[in-house]
Amino acid sequence: MNDIEKLREYATPLWEKRLEEKQNQVEAFFQKHQEEIIRDFCNSIIENLLSDTAYKQEEGEQEEVLFLGISYLHSSLVTGTYEYEINLFNQLLFADEKRKSMYWHLYFLYQNIEEDEAFLQKELRKRFVRVESHEVEVLRRLFISYYWRVGLKYFKVLGDALIKDLEVKKWAGERQFVILYGEHMGELEEIL
Repeated sequence: MNDIEKLREYATPLWEKRLEEKQNQVEAFFQKHQEEIIRDFCNSIIENLLSDTAYKQEEGEQEEVLFLGISYLHSSLVTGTYEYEINLFNQLLFADEKRKSMYWHLYFLYQNIEEDEAFLQKELRKRFVRVESHEVEVLRRLFISYYWRVGLKYFKVLGDALIKDLEVKKWAGERQFVILYGEHMGELEEIL
């Protein structure tokens, strides 16, 4: 077992416990600010994706859009932006050359991420005499990726609100509109 595996074995239960506790805080924040978060999400989708797509479809420049894909980005773990890419695309999904994209941030999920990172470092240094910064970084990226599972829960709520939005209903008409979630350029699962 290498050093990172030892660190991971030790830190995983601590991180999972912390994430479970944090989920209660995140849920309370979401419930308190749900209307504002939903409005921001729907408006962002309508302004940044749907309006241009609807125009291009009317002009015959773009095929019918069937999917809204919400993808978590590994690169956002490196940059610390914790963004998700949201795409409107046809049946070709990521191969759709005319897909429209935007980035969106579940700010309430990541709002105290610095505290979580400090917690990880503190706990590791309690148990291990020498912990290299690159080892902490590997674990930080791994453990922060756990938030993607939590994000799925909120994107289901946001996606449901988006589908029910009057502007979106007007745009979609009788079309079947599917929302997908998953890894960028990877596997996507239907969530709505």
